[in-house]
Amino acid sequence: LVTANVALNGLQNVWPVQAALGRATEYLALRPPQLRFFSSPGGVRVAKQDEQIDGKPNHEAFQLYDLLAQKAETVRVVRLDDLLLNAEEARRWGLPEISDVRLIKIDVEDMEVAVAEGAAGVIRAFKPIVWSENNAYFDSNGKDTAFLQVMASLEYQCARSETAPTDLICTHAGGQGHQL
Repeated sequence: LVTANVALNGLQNVWPVQAALGRATEYLALRPPQLRFFSSPGGVRVAKQDEQIDGKPNHEAFQLYDLLAQKAETVRVVRLDDLLLNAEEARRWGLPEISDVRLIKIDVEDMEVAVAEGAAGVIRAFKPIVWSENNAYFDSNGKDTAFLQVMASLEYQCARSETAPTDLICTHAGGQGHQL
């Protein structure tokens, strides 16, 4: 879907990669997203799929996942650091050499911490704005601070987005790098 949208919109500075982002390179056997009819594949998880559908009525789970699929899909999880900071790995994926990263947008259904940890080198090198959905923080009334702790370890401070109630916008605490 992303590749089709990039092509349809004529975007020349976007390179879709068919992989999930995380803290380490691994391969996971996952339920495929529901694509047999109009649904919302954006809500599909890489981590904790069973937790997401356990206890839900079948019609709700079927909106996210193809429960009729005969087998799981193999999904490669990679670190953003490997894609953008390792020239050899970037070439394998067909990516150009990256000289700057201004924004990292994270919307990964409860994998925000893993993605930020796997992008720590990119964040330190380019000091981009990091915009992340963080349902864990907002759903816990601010008690789940794992993502904020990772960002603080990278010398970032975060604030709630005024336009997206479950998103945080993070910038370098010392004012270095890209700012809003």
